[in-house]
Amino acid sequence: MNGKILIGFVLLSLSCKLSIAQDQPYVSDSLIARLALLEDNLEKVQTLNALALHYSETIPDKALYYSKKALALANQIQNVKACAISNRVMGELFEIQHNYQPAINYYLISIKHFQKLEDEAELAHQYNKLGSIYITNNFDYDQSLYYFTKALEHAKNSKAEKEKASALNSIGGIFYYQADYTSALHYFNESLKARQKLGNPKDIAASLNNIGEIYRLEHQEDMALDYYNQAVEINEKHNYQQNLAVNLSNIGLIYSEKENNSLAVNYFERSIAINRKIGKTAGLIASLRALGET
Repeated sequence: MNGKILIGFVLLSLSCKLSIAQDQPYVSDSLIARLALLEDNLEKVQTLNALALHYSETIPDKALYYSKKALALANQIQNVKACAISNRVMGELFEIQHNYQPAINYYLISIKHFQKLEDEAELAHQYNKLGSIYITNNFDYDQSLYYFTKALEHAKNSKAEKEKASALNSIGGIFYYQADYTSALHYFNESLKARQKLGNPKDIAASLNNIGEIYRLEHQEDMALDYYNQAVEINEKHNYQQNLAVNLSNIGLIYSEKENNSLAVNYFERSIAINRKIGKTAGLIASLRALGET
């Protein structure tokens, strides 16, 4: 059985992060009131972008309206930082809507401006975004590897440890899906080291799972179980149910391969129960399929 289940490759590591809280009803009124008092300057651009992000997931048309105004004003005042941020926000809006080609275009324009600013950390972030899009959109491994490698380079230059860890994990994921397990293991281990320094338990557990996957596929079952169980311990402690379901399903795969069907069924059923509880259809289908093949 060769089911492949990673955690944190692209989808969890690199999802679009908004900088404005979405659950504060007074935010829009406050920003609109501020907007009326501002001259055409950087602060006004920032306020327009804040409004765009505020509406990004609730009223996409309004978000796009404010983003366009921000970008137009940024170009008008010819402020490099304003142009960099406004193009990035526009890219984020299109990414949220899964409209990837314009998102790519705006991120590339934003990168040109951040290059002028020599903002290495932001460049790492942007290149990680581009790598993520190429994976989620059409699984273009060569293009995504190029961007993740660029992200890693800029992250190291700026000591942006979170971006470094994400890039390492994503590069490992690409090699994993290409069945280059030696390279994948190297990058997953490096990502784990970076994540352990950062101390985020969810990310640490994700890397432990991914390393376990490599050992499983290399038929080093004891090593795989060790890493999976470390991930299980963390995910149970912090109630990370979705990731715990993945760990349990992966452990089930090991016992299925060992033809220890009773243990395999136990782990698959535990994974199935969690996925049903939290409504994760993809995880549920994967575990049900694995159970059916046991």
